[in-house]
Amino acid sequence: MLLDHDEHARWARTADRQLVVAWRLAGGELHEAVVLHAEQAVQCALKAILHGVGATSQARSHDLRDLAQRCAECAGLSLADEDLRGLRDLALGYLPSRYPDAVPAGGAPQDMFDRGDAVAALRLALLVRRRARDAWRRLVAIEGSRE
Repeated sequence: MLLDHDEHARWARTADRQLVVAWRLAGGELHEAVVLHAEQAVQCALKAILHGVGATSQARSHDLRDLAQRCAECAGLSLADEDLRGLRDLALGYLPSRYPDAVPAGGAPQDMFDRGDAVAALRLALLVRRRARDAWRRLVAIEGSRE
């Protein structure tokens, strides 16, 4: 398999940047924004692998569990069942973290999320980024051993 290191790096850098944003917002009690940026960090971390292995069409999804499954198949990404459930929850928070009309009863995004939600989202994003980085390193090692 020929890896696209440049394309992987673009997406991985973006994932890292989204994590920095989420981390900084966490200190400001901006819980809905932490959830939003954590979700974006996870998407970019998973898409980095898919773009890096040339599976660009598979990276078009926004379904975090689907992206994780695709990464498991092509790169050996490993996430526990609990983490996959967390991805489902994080994905469900994406729209209400952004749009008032996605929040029930006339509320606003800042009414939907608390510190626990923000902490859980950030922890999951950090875990996924670490696992995605490990999976990529394994692919690079395999590529290097074939040369």
